[in-house]
Amino acid sequence: MRLRRFKNPAKAIRTARTAPFEALDKWLLVLAAAVNLLLLFMGYYYLDIHVLAISAKKFAESGVSPYEWCERPLCSPEYRWYVYPPLPFLIVAPFYALHPGPLAERLFVKIPALLGMALLTHVLRKLGWSNRRTLAFVWLNPYFLYTATLRGNFDTLCVALMLESYLYLREGRAITAGVLGALSVLTKQYTAVILLPLLLSVKFPRKIAEYTISASLVSALVAGPFLLRSPEGFINSTLIFHLGRVPSNYGLLGLKMLGDAAYILWNSAAGLPKGTVTHGGTHSVELLGIVLVLPLALGLLKVSLDAFLGRKEAEETLGTTAALFLTLSKVVNIQYFALLSVLDIGFWEWTLLALSGAVLSLDLAKSLIPLHVAPSTLWIPPVCGLDGTWVDGLSKLIGFILYIPVLRTLLRSLGLVPFKPRGQ
Repeated sequence: MRLRRFKNPAKAIRTARTAPFEALDKWLLVLAAAVNLLLLFMGYYYLDIHVLAISAKKFAESGVSPYEWCERPLCSPEYRWYVYPPLPFLIVAPFYALHPGPLAERLFVKIPALLGMALLTHVLRKLGWSNRRTLAFVWLNPYFLYTATLRGNFDTLCVALMLESYLYLREGRAITAGVLGALSVLTKQYTAVILLPLLLSVKFPRKIAEYTISASLVSALVAGPFLLRSPEGFINSTLIFHLGRVPSNYGLLGLKMLGDAAYILWNSAAGLPKGTVTHGGTHSVELLGIVLVLPLALGLLKVSLDAFLGRKEAEETLGTTAALFLTLSKVVNIQYFALLSVLDIGFWEWTLLALSGAVLSLDLAKSLIPLHVAPSTLWIPPVCGLDGTWVDGLSKLIGFILYIPVLRTLLRSLGLVPFKPRGQ
C-alpha cells in the first residue's frame, strides 16, 4: 500500500526548506489567495450548507438546536435535515450576532471548511512538507477548491483533526490526541470508524486509557447538553438516520451511482415518466440500509483485530481503514474523499475526483448560487428540475467513469488489484 509519508517526521523537518518564500512561492501564494477568494463567494452547496447556516442562525437567535426542530420543506423524505454532530453549527453560530449580509454569510458558513484547510496545512508542514508543496496540495488542489472552498463542505476539518490526533498519539501525547480525536468525531461521525482501529494499534494500555478519558470528557462537554435536552432528536440525527440510509453516490464501490444511471437512462429511453431511485422512507428500505452496513463492519473488524494483535503498524492501519471506508461504506459522498489525504494519490486523481463530483447529479450547477441569496435562505436551484431525467442519468454515468481510476487506486491499496510499479 502506498501511504502518505508519515514516518520519521523529524528527519523530514530537517530537510524542509526554511528560507523565506522564493519568487515562485510568492506567485503561488497570490494565485491561491485569488482563486480561493473567488470561489469562496461564488456559491455553496444549496442543501447541506443551507441546513448548516439556518441551524447556526436559529441557535444564535433563540438557543434552539437543529435536534429540536426542522425547517418544514426539508422535513420531507426527498431532503434531509441536520444530521451531524454539533461542532459545525457551534463554530458558525457566533458570527450571526454580527447580522451578516448574503456575502458575509457565505464567508461565515464556510469557516469550518476553511479552518480544516488551515489545519491540514499545519499537519503537512509538521510532517516536513515544503511551503510550495503544501500550498499546492491544499490551496490549489482542484478537489479541495471544489468541495471546501466552493461548496463549503467541512470534511477537511474532521479529517485534519483526525490526522492531528494521529500525530499526537504517535508522539505519546495521548491526552491531547484524545481531545483532537473527539473534536474530529464531533465534526463528522465517520472519523470514529478510522480512529478506533488506530487506537487499538497503541501498545500501551495507559495511553489508550488517557486517550479514551480525554475524548470522552470533551465529547460529554460539547454534545452532552444537546443529548440531554433532546435525546430522541440527537440520537436520530447522529446515529439512527445513518444506520438506515441506503447506498448513495460513491458508496459500495460506486455501484449505486452506476445503477442509478442505468435505471434513469432506461426509463428515459423507454419513454417512462421521469423519476429518481427511491432513497428511503419505508421500513424495508431502512432494513436494507442496516444490512448493508455489514461489509464495512466485517472489514473494520478484521483491521481492528490486526491492529490489536500488532500485525499492522499504526500508519498502515490508518491508510487501510481510510481505503476500506471509502470502498465499502454504503454512503460515500464526494466530500468524504478528503480522507484520501492519508494515501499517496496523484494530482490527476484529485482532479478526476473534482470533475466527477462536479458532474454527478449536476452538482456544480447546484452550487453556483446567485450573489443576492444568503445561505440561511432556502433556495432550490432550477437545475434540480432535471433530477430523474436523461440528463441526470448521463451525469451519473460520466461521474462514475471519472471515478474509476480513483476506485482502482483504492482497491490496489487494499491488495484487491495488483500493483503495477510506475514506469512499467
